[in-house]
Amino acid sequence: MFSFKACGWRPAALLLACGTAQGANDGFVVGLGAELDSEDGRALSAALDIAAGSNTWLSVAVAHHSDGLAGGSESRYADIEVDHMFSPVGIRVGAAYWDNAEVLDSIDLTASIYLRQDAWRLSVDLERRDFDFTLQSPLLPEARTIEFTADGIGLAGRLRTGKRVSFFAGGMWYDYSRDVRLQQYIDSLRFLSRSRLTLMNSVLDERWHAGMEIEFGLKAIDVGFSRWRTAVDQGQVDSISLGFLTPLGKASDIEFRLAFDDSANYGNSTVFSVFGYFFGGL
Repeated sequence: MFSFKACGWRPAALLLACGTAQGANDGFVVGLGAELDSEDGRALSAALDIAAGSNTWLSVAVAHHSDGLAGGSESRYADIEVDHMFSPVGIRVGAAYWDNAEVLDSIDLTASIYLRQDAWRLSVDLERRDFDFTLQSPLLPEARTIEFTADGIGLAGRLRTGKRVSFFAGGMWYDYSRDVRLQQYIDSLRFLSRSRLTLMNSVLDERWHAGMEIEFGLKAIDVGFSRWRTAVDQGQVDSISLGFLTPLGKASDIEFRLAFDDSANYGNSTVFSVFGYFFGGL
């Protein structure tokens, strides 16, 4: 079994790009993911984690999201990160681009410093997001671009308490350069809260998750709880998920995940996702 676990937060289908491959010092892993929800939202993703040296890894990932609603929007995401382990301290830096329907986009810079031992891992995560919001209105002679930034700080950790059981948790909290709730364009940003797919990587006030994983030989199941809160209208999503990871072949794994969301903005929804991981040596 080849296992990846999130060290911070990305959309669910990008877990591969968020963790360092365990035992991949001279290899690579390709990940493919698909996600569907009961509101006709969907997401597709692809990621590559490749060893660039004995203690260095390069990760790239891309994803496409659609909320599936009438008059809905689409978003795109791309991410590149470099991780170097000095043992026991490691550093991870990255850059990402996200945009939604040519209305809102952001360029993100991330950095993490972590400590890792056989039984535990702890990281401090930093993020800087530069947003461009394009406001179009019949009352305006031409489109207007509004800029604002967000600084995020977070923690993430993982602890193995036995041969088979591990616990994990993490979160990120943001401080914005302006209070978007007080801006005249607030109504134009409310579409970001209509579905999980547009919410998870948009104008968030906070996000955090916690859970437990149990291994059964080469297989594993995990249960987790997540919460997102948008900075636009303080809309909140609580999510409970159950995942199952199993070998698909000698050089591949497959993971299934079922999640139940409770949202003040779009109600209840069910999310199903499947991820395939294919790995090898260089």
